Amino acid sequence: MATLSMNYRSLDPKADWEFFDPDLAAPASTLACIHPLTEESAIALWREFISQDADHPMQLSDQAWPSQLYASPARADWQTDWNDDAATGFAEWLRVSLPWPPDISVVFTHSSSWSIETSWEVFLGCWRNFLFADEGPFLWSLQQPQAVGFSPAGFACVGHRSPFVIAT
Repeated sequence: MATLSMNYRSLDPKADWEFFDPDLAAPASTLACIHPLTEESAIALWREFISQDADHPMQLSDQAWPSQLYASPARADWQTDWNDDAATGFAEWLRVSLPWPPDISVVFTHSSSWSIETSWEVFLGCWRNFLFADEGPFLWSLQQPQAVGFSPAGFACVGHRSPFVIAT
């Protein structure tokens, strides 16, 4: 496996409006920890770990590991909590289902050209912002074998990415 060199762009209020939405605006300290990948880096990451053929989760074959996440019985409703500002059940389900260290790096992937890297703790604190885009995105870590698929039907599934390869 090749060593990936990930490059980032700055968060942009116009392009990344979901993090600046008045109803869910993330604090500046959180925004500083959210790192969108450049389109070139996102594509390289996708091609290395997701698919050489498809460009969007909805185009992936049933054999692709992100598609396999939905076969997992470990699932929870994210949409109900997304619509309830006071709800904490989904974030707690994520925390229990994936007992990762708070500072582990995670990647939220919406398509071959759109991924964001942040820490697990930051994602847990502002997961609603990430899920404005809900056409089958998934969250994964280059250091962990587990991943979460977010269905447009409003549920999330925790499963394993395969083959699991740690990026060097």
